[in-house]
This record gives sequence, structure tokens and C-alpha cells, in this order.
Amino acid sequence: TVIITGASGSLGKACVEKFLQEGYNVIATTTPGKTLGFVVNGTIETYEADLTDEKSVEQVVARIIAQHATIDAALLLVGGYASGGLKETDHAALRKMFMLNFDTAYFVTRPLFQQMLQQTNGGRIIFVGSRPALVAKDGKRSLGYALSKSLLFTLADVLNEEGSSSNVR
Repeated sequence: TVIITGASGSLGKACVEKFLQEGYNVIATTTPGKTLGFVVNGTIETYEADLTDEKSVEQVVARIIAQHATIDAALLLVGGYASGGLKETDHAALRKMFMLNFDTAYFVTRPLFQQMLQQTNGGRIIFVGSRPALVAKDGKRSLGYALSKSLLFTLADVLNEEGSSSNVR
């Protein structure tokens, strides 16, 4: 069983299709009132959730866990891009990038990681980083994006350390 957030995007669609081909039970989150936007060859469950709202995410993850005994993996693909260096990146632009690229992943990760720690086989949580988050030269023209993506690398390191004895990565 795999959860895919951002399933309606280009990367999400490709992941949904690949995981269905490989025989996984795919669970996708969608923005309330929206559909995946593409035809799926296979069985997929969708759950509506505003991933920028922590309470909404907690509720939908709890529903998913109640329906499925084990969550093997989660691909957290929600995100966005904005250009702009220090001069152009005001607080509102910075918050938007943090909300889309970090907060959405963090909100899903919190309850899901706890679930995976309790599972016999552990689990995998996959974040999508980017080169601008790692190479300052590449990030200087997309500061909010680079900073928000860099937090995902740090979060992954912390979770890998915490989950190493439980086979949660």
C-alpha cells in the first residue's frame, strides 16, 4: 500500500501509473473538490484533504490508517516553485514556498511516521528535494524554493536517524 500526495501533477501521475503496474494498492490525496484529472488503469483510492491544513491532514491520515493495516510507503510530491532572490522574496513568498514544499510533507509525515514505527515491516517515506536546496549557486535565484526544499533534506536525515532501529526510512 502506497500513499501518493500530489498525484494529479506530472510526477504524481507517472508514480500512480507505475505503482499500479507493479501491483500496489495506491491511495492518492486530492485537493477538496478536485479529481486526479486523468484516467487510471487500475484501482486507486482517493481521499480529499487540504494538505496545507494540519488538522485536515491528521484526519485523512487517520482514516487511511483505519482502512489499511499497513502503509508500506508514502511519496510526498505536493510542491511548487517560485523564482526570486533575497530582494524579491518577501515573507509572503517565503511562507508560500514553505507551506507548499515543506509543511505539506511534514503534516503527512508526522502521523504516518508514527504508524510506520508500529508496523512489523516499518515503511518508507519519500520526499522530493532539488539541486537548488543543496547548491547555493543554484538556489540564489529561487531563495524561497531552495530554503523550503532544504528543510526536506534535514527532515529526512532526522527521520532516518529516529527510524533506523525500526526499519522506517
